[in-house]
Amino acid sequence: MNSNSTDGYFHEKRIPPLSFPSAEECKPIPQRLTQSQVQKYIYPLLCYGWKLNGRRIGGGDHSRPVDGTLRLMRKMVFKGPNSARRFVKFLLSVEENLNHHTSFSLSDDKRPVLSIVTQTHKQSKSDITQPWLSLRDVSLASQLEQHYSNNYPPIEDDYEALPPFLFDDASWAELLAHYPWDEGVIEDNTFRPF
Repeated sequence: MNSNSTDGYFHEKRIPPLSFPSAEECKPIPQRLTQSQVQKYIYPLLCYGWKLNGRRIGGGDHSRPVDGTLRLMRKMVFKGPNSARRFVKFLLSVEENLNHHTSFSLSDDKRPVLSIVTQTHKQSKSDITQPWLSLRDVSLASQLEQHYSNNYPPIEDDYEALPPFLFDDASWAELLAHYPWDEGVIEDNTFRPF
C-alpha cells in the first residue's frame, strides 16, 4: 500500500488522501503548524471526521491559552470490545514510535466508542503559544485514521461511526481565513471570533 494515500471505504467516497509528514518534519522540538501545513494535513483529517476544538484569546506573539487550548479530536466506534482493544494496542504503538502521546478514553458499551484527543504541549522556547498543534499531532492522527479506515468497516446503523464524507468547502475556507485562530473559539471545526 502507498504510505501517502488511504485505500478502502473512504477512498470510494473521494475523500482527499491523508498526507503524512516525514520523520524529519516532525522535529525533536515541535513547531506550530504553518498555514500551508494546515491546508495540506488538517483538511483531509477533517473530512475523515476529526474535529478542531479549542479556545484562544490574545494576539500577536503573546497569545495565551484561556479556557482550554486547540485540540484535534476524533471518536471512533467499534463492533465490539475485542476490536476496540486491538485498535488501542495499535494507538499505543504509534504513540511510542512518535514519542507523542494522546489523551483517550474507551467506553465499555456493546459497541465501544474510543475518544481521542491530541495536542502538543511542549514547543520551542520562541513559541510561547502552547499547547497547540504540531506535525506530531498530524502524523499521529493520520496513522490512526489510515489504520481505522482500512481495518474497521463502518457500522452503518451507528451515526457516530460515519464521519462527514466531505468537509464543506465554504466552511473550510472560512476556518482557514482566520488562521492562526489566536482570537476566537473553534467548536466542531467552526471558528467564531471574540
